Amino acid sequence: MERSPLRAFEDEGYERVGCALAPTGSWLSKAPAEAFILGLKELPDADFELGHRHIYFAHVFKNQVGWQRTLKRFAAGGGVLLDLEYLTDSEGRRVSAFGHWAGFVGAGVGAGIWAHRKLHGDAEAIPALRSWPSQEQCVAELREQVE
Repeated sequence: MERSPLRAFEDEGYERVGCALAPTGSWLSKAPAEAFILGLKELPDADFELGHRHIYFAHVFKNQVGWQRTLKRFAAGGGVLLDLEYLTDSEGRRVSAFGHWAGFVGAGVGAGIWAHRKLHGDAEAIPALRSWPSQEQCVAELREQVE
């Protein structure tokens, strides 16, 4: 797991459950050529060529902003892009997808983190995530935090 100050979950949480953490950006120079680089979102917007095999939501195959530049970086570096949006099983079904409820929960988690930071600033760590027993309970808790 790569260290990052940008995630919703802090590095220490990953360490507590036994993940080894690598320095931020170390995959660029330390990962072996045959390594898979797994992520969820965009790679750094830079000019370096992309080697390795990358698995993430690239957002390039529907002509999204920057798609040509991203694909040129892979071509120049000899890398491979395995876009999570297009990985399918033998039946043609997506093997990784974020549907309605993933978006709902993502919005809820984001709103909860925002409310926590507004109430406590950086003085108090963001509490560990837990599941809600129902959609109604999720909305009620978030409404209370935001209000």
